[in-house]
This record gives sequence, C-alpha cells and structure tokens, in this order.
Amino acid sequence: MNDNVDCERLLQYIRSVPDLFMLVAENGEILDAQHEPDPDVFDDPRKTIGRNVRDILPAATAEVIMNGIAECLAAGKRIRTEYDLEMPYGIRHYECRCMPVPGKRQTTAVIRDITDINAAFLALAKAERIYRDLIEKAPFPVMIVRKSDGNVRYANRSAIARYGYLTKRVIGSSIAHMYQRPEDRLNLLAKLEQTGFVSNYEIGMVDGDGNPFWSLVSAATVDFEGGPSTMLAINDITRQKNADDLVRKSEEKYRMLTEFNSDVVWVYNITQDRLTYVSPAVQRLRGYTPEEAMSQPFFESLTPASADTMRKMMKEQLAAFQDGGASESVIIEVQQPCKSHALVWVEISSRFRRNENSDIEMVGVSRNIDNRKKAEAEILYLSYNDQLAGLHNRRYFVENYDLLNIAANLPITMVFADVNGLKFTNDVFGHAAGDRLLVSFADILKKTVRKNDILARVGGDEFIVLLTKTDEQRGRAWISELESRLSSVSSNHGLLSVSLGMKTKHEVEEKFDEIYKIAEDMMYRQKAFDRQRFKSDLLYRIKQDLFSAVPQERSHSDAVARLARMIGLTMGMSSIDVEELELAGALHDIGKIGIDLELLKKTEPLTAAERDEIGRHAEIGYRILETVEIFSGVGKAILHHHERIDGKGYPQHLRQNEIPIKSRILAVAEAFDAMTRAHPRSPAKTRAEAIKELKKNAGTQFDVDVVRAFVEDVLEDLVER
Repeated sequence: MNDNVDCERLLQYIRSVPDLFMLVAENGEILDAQHEPDPDVFDDPRKTIGRNVRDILPAATAEVIMNGIAECLAAGKRIRTEYDLEMPYGIRHYECRCMPVPGKRQTTAVIRDITDINAAFLALAKAERIYRDLIEKAPFPVMIVRKSDGNVRYANRSAIARYGYLTKRVIGSSIAHMYQRPEDRLNLLAKLEQTGFVSNYEIGMVDGDGNPFWSLVSAATVDFEGGPSTMLAINDITRQKNADDLVRKSEEKYRMLTEFNSDVVWVYNITQDRLTYVSPAVQRLRGYTPEEAMSQPFFESLTPASADTMRKMMKEQLAAFQDGGASESVIIEVQQPCKSHALVWVEISSRFRRNENSDIEMVGVSRNIDNRKKAEAEILYLSYNDQLAGLHNRRYFVENYDLLNIAANLPITMVFADVNGLKFTNDVFGHAAGDRLLVSFADILKKTVRKNDILARVGGDEFIVLLTKTDEQRGRAWISELESRLSSVSSNHGLLSVSLGMKTKHEVEEKFDEIYKIAEDMMYRQKAFDRQRFKSDLLYRIKQDLFSAVPQERSHSDAVARLARMIGLTMGMSSIDVEELELAGALHDIGKIGIDLELLKKTEPLTAAERDEIGRHAEIGYRILETVEIFSGVGKAILHHHERIDGKGYPQHLRQNEIPIKSRILAVAEAFDAMTRAHPRSPAKTRAEAIKELKKNAGTQFDVDVVRAFVEDVLEDLVER
C-alpha cells in the first residue's frame, strides 16, 4: 500500500460526499467537519470546529456518536449504528459509522441518511418475493439450470407436480436426462447462445417416471446464485400434439374420402367471389377437371334458372349468417351444364362459414340426382297419366277441371264414355285384346279433341271428355263424328262399341259434380239399351271371324248342328231342347276364336301342351255364350262336350250322367263329323270306319244310348257324304 497519501485529493473526496463527516476527540470535541453537510442535521461546519457534539447536534445524534466513540476506542475497530430521528418532515433513518484514528484518542464519524436506501432495498426485496412467488406459482413448469455443470438449481411447483420431480431428486441433478434426444438440448443451448433468448422451441422431453412428452420450451440466460444460469419455461403440448396428429390423420382420411367420393365437395369464397376448392369427382359429374371447374365463375356453373334459385337461397341464408345466426345446412336442387353441353340435375347441400381470414365461404356437396329426377318425372307423369291409353287419368281430371271453369271457356260440354264388353273381351280373349280395344278408342279420342279440351281415362273402361266452348248442338255433332269413326274400326277378336252420355255446363256457378253425375247417368241408360244388341253383334262378329280364319269350321259347325238336331229328335227331346241342341252344334267350336290361329292351322302332330291349349276352346266358348242371356243354356252344353263317360275328358272330368245329355249328344255328332272329314293331320275315315270307332268307344268315351240312337236310327236316314 502506498503510505504517501495525497491529503488534498482526499479532502476533496470527503467534501464531495453528501454525508456528514467529522473528526471527533474522545470527549466529543469536533476537531474537523464536512463543509457541506445536510443543513437539516448540521447547520454550518465552519462554526462547529472546537465545539462539542452534545452542544450542536440533536440529542439522539449526539448520544449515538458519543456511544460509538466510546465503543470504537474501546474495541479498536469500526462501529456501525442505526437510529431514527424525527425531523420536521417526518421520521428519517440514519446510519453512524465510527472508526478509531490510529495512535490517537480520536475517531472519524460519518453520519448518513439511509431512509431512501432502506426503502429501495425493501422495495427490491418485495419485488424479488413477488417475482419469485409468480414463478413458483406459475401454471407451467419453470427450472433454473446452472450453465457450468448443467445441474438443476431450482424447480417450481408445476415442474415437480407435472413431471414427478421431487425437490430432493431434481435439485442438483443433471438436466441432460430430461431430454429425449441429447442433440435437442445442444441445439437449444446453441440457439440461446446466439440470441440470448429462445421462445417456443419444440423439444421431446422425459418426465420423472421416464414417460416421454412433447413440450414448447422458452429459455433465457439469468444470474442465479452468483453465476450464469439458464431459466427454462416448459409448456407441455403432448395433448395438443396428439390432437394435431388426430386432426392431420382426420384431414388425410377426409381428403381421401373427398378425393374418392362420387359426390363433389367444393368451397366457394363469397368474399372473393371464386371457387377455392373442387374435388376430383367433378370430372365424373360434369366432365371438367377440378382446375377447369375452379376457373369458372360460380354462377356460370349453373343454368340461368338454377343460378336464380341459388342467388335467392344465398341471399336469405347469408343475411341470417351475417346477423350472427348459426349456419344451417340447406339443400336445393339445381341443373349444371356439363362439358359435353348436356345438363345434369344436382342436389346441393351447403352451409356458410368464415375461414381463417374471416372471409365468408360456402361449403357444399353436390350429388348427381339425374336418374332420380328422371324417375321422379316418370312417377309424376304416371301419377297424372294413364300409361296404357296415353291419356290423363282421374287424378289429373279431378285436380284440373276447375281450371277450365271460367267464363271464357263456356259453354263446356262433358262427354262420359264407357267401352262396352271390356270384361267380356278380357275374359274371353285375354287382357291383351282388351288393352287393344282401349288403345284403339283412346287413339280415336285424341284425334277428335282440341288443345284446350281435357281428355282422361277415369276408370277401367270409362273415359271423360271436357269440350270447351261447345254447346249442346256442337256436342251432339261431336258425338256423331265419334260414332262414325268407331263404326269403321276393325278390332281383332273384339267389337269396339262405346256407350256415351253428354251434359253441357252454361254457367260458372254450375257444379262440375252435378254435370258429371248427369252425363254418367245418361251413359248408363245408353249402355243398358245397347247391352243385348252389343252381345248379339259381338257373337255374330266372333263367329264370322272364326269362319274367315278357318273356313272348314263353317261346314263342320253346320254338320254338327244338323247331326245333333237329328239325334235329339230321335231321342224324343222337346222342340225347345232340340233348338238349343242345334244352336250348340253350330257354336260348339266358337271358343277357338281365343286360340292362336297358327296353332289351329298347324299340320304337324301337336305336342301335349298344344293339345291342352286347343282344349281350352270349350271353356272359352262357354264364357262367350254365358254373357248373352238367351244363350246361357247353350253355353253349358258346349262347356262339357269333350267330357268322357269314364271321367277322363275335360275340362271338369265329369262321369256318366254328370255330363249333360246335350253335351253327350254333341260329343257323338262332333266326333263322327270330324272322323269322316279330311284334316291336315289325318285322312277322312269311311262311314263304316267311323261307326266302328263310335261303337268301340261306347261306354268309355261316348254315351251308349246316344251312340245306339245315332248309328241305328240317324245314320239310316243320312246320305253318305
């Protein structure tokens, strides 16, 4: 140490210090003093030299100084004392330091106001406690690691609770074992060395039980326990990471579903007015690639009518969405043009959302419903139209006739038409023949009505026509024209006959139901009048059709009728029964009109199925004749004329007397004429051969009495053919 002290420089230093500095003798005499002390404590140091501290200093200050001098000189070392002093502006806290002067009974005394210093230290201590408390109670783990050896020097409650690190275990242990990969720690420290602070660095770590977890680590360099350390704030993001992985996997799954789904998924950014996403399925739906589809203006991807529908829907839904309402899924059906210029029906399900940029988007799924719309159109058509006749049906008539009920259409004439004998035609000739009758009549009606008239099939055989601007006279003229057209129609296996009723409506107030009832009643009266005439005409028509198709049937029928009459007379039957028997003989094969003509003309041997088919003619003939009241008895005779005495005949396998006598007579007469007549499948037998055959089968196929009467009496008077 340099013993040569620069007293002047030392004096200057002492004078520059704001504290009260004095040199005091053992008895309290002030030997020297600072020249600019605090005037509140010490008035003027130049007036104090040579005076005693008890005289010029406050009593409390003087007492402290004198006690300090005595203690200092006695101990031979520095003494520090603190005390409070009440000042005009409040209590102040002072520090007095006394140091003995070597070799003298003197001391230096320094008095310092430490009120503000103490307050600062208290505030600092309080702040340190606050910050330490914040770190200790932080909801995330915080650790402080000494840089020199990497040992943990501090771990807050969250670190201990979350990772199972007991304080005794973690404090002083190395941080290195808490990382999943050592290189992650080295990378973190390198980055911290470069920037001084690291924020949200993603690292895999390990808890106290060895379980791995993912964390975001923020790090800063701090001074702790007198040395440089690293403070780590650790945010566990394992759940978030797992959730992100689930979201990523979910996005991949839904992306795959979107990519391979037959429905088109799309996103329309309404704010930017452009499509931002279209799934690849659009190429199957419309023929455009996703890129081509996204380049199209949104509303140009719709037909004009569908674009209007879309705008209306969007306007309504967007208003509710912008008002803060939840976006509900909305389904509409639109048409979109395809690349091939065709149109396709699409069902769009959509809803609104805001994206990450707060743009409003419409997310939609488009499904091809073209086939469904076609099916719906077909169902709608069928629900209002009769598929067979190609006319409107009763539902259409009921729902639309009121639309015609306006003054401009008056007078309106309603014509009620009923096709006669439809059930008979269906039963005898089959439903195909009945359908042909209906279609023929419908075609005639279509040619007689105008564009504004209503034409409908309202029942199986019933039709209604509403003729606008048509009075009674014109209505009757229309019916006359219709009847004229009907008379010229030729129908295979049927007679197109129609009963008609008419009523005219002159006032809007007149109810259609009443008009309908009157027209219907008129039709039924006409039908009752036409019934027997129609059936007779139909029977004659059927007979002529059969004889025209198979000419040999005429001579065969005439011969059977003549032979049956002769047998009846021989067996003593009444005149009425003989007449019915003769008529049955003439009509016994009328049922063949319902058999395929090609089968009747076949020259090759018949199969069992073909024989069964031809055998149906007896039942068909019966049904034909049963519809005509005067021929009902004849029909029963014809039904059983192929039964056998032994029960092996058809159609009902009757035996012996179960078979009507007229049927037994017809069986013999029909068999004899058939055997003696040349046929494409067999030559004609002689009379002798035919008689022999009859006798041979008497008692099994034929009635014995009928055969005896025919052979012994009838044939004697019959000239051989």
